[in-house]
Amino acid sequence: MERTGLWRRLSAPQRGTRQHAAATLLPAVPIAAYEAPADPEPLVVPARGDAFSFYLLTQFRWAASGLTVAELERRCATYTIKARSAVLRRVWATARRFDPGDTDRAEAAIGKDLASGWQYAIDGVTITCTPTVLVTADPELREHRRSVELRRLALRAEVELGTARADTVHRLAERWLEVLGQLEAHEMLRPEVRQLLLPYAAALTDETFGAVVHSLATHRLQLTNDLASVLQQAAANHERVGLYEFANAYDKALRSYCRQMGLDPFAWLQSDEDGAE
Repeated sequence: MERTGLWRRLSAPQRGTRQHAAATLLPAVPIAAYEAPADPEPLVVPARGDAFSFYLLTQFRWAASGLTVAELERRCATYTIKARSAVLRRVWATARRFDPGDTDRAEAAIGKDLASGWQYAIDGVTITCTPTVLVTADPELREHRRSVELRRLALRAEVELGTARADTVHRLAERWLEVLGQLEAHEMLRPEVRQLLLPYAAALTDETFGAVVHSLATHRLQLTNDLASVLQQAAANHERVGLYEFANAYDKALRSYCRQMGLDPFAWLQSDEDGAE
């Protein structure tokens, strides 16, 4: 059995302590990190329904131990195409779960799929790739929405303009009726008088409105002529029918005329009674 000298026995613990301290003080291997610029060419994945797609703007962060940043940048450049293909494989099924306009929720779900990243190993060096993705809507969908929004705004503007124009025309027509009524020396304009004066008042307010009112007045005149023709025919043939049939024919003609003119059939009777009083 080999004997250990006193000096060796005393110095052994000190040598072990120095060796442990030396191992503890070894410098850590530096980790290089490099964030590549965002890829200008988006990745396209179909959304739910396959009619529209999501456009993914990708950016990759690379990290490795024992490499300089310049060396890491040079090496990861060779993996960019593989990394883009890996992104497509991971998010393809996820993207198809969301409607084409739901970009916020699609981006959150895709981000979870890519959060863990992946690794590439070459020449004994492991390179970690962690992608981030910004999800945007299909340009065709944005154009469709834009056209819909433009039509909505145009319709709203047209309605507002039409309402304002109608209000203006109404005020002007009422004012011109008032002026014409004063010129005609009427204390109060009866409905039949208003119908007579309205086309002339309308012509002084708005060209389109005046044309419409003039057309309405012409139509009413035609209805009046039609009624006169019916009454004339009934009067000519009254000798061939009894008194009841003659009165019934006049009553039907009057009711038909009142319906077409939007009048109460008994307004004439009430007007006569009011006049008699």
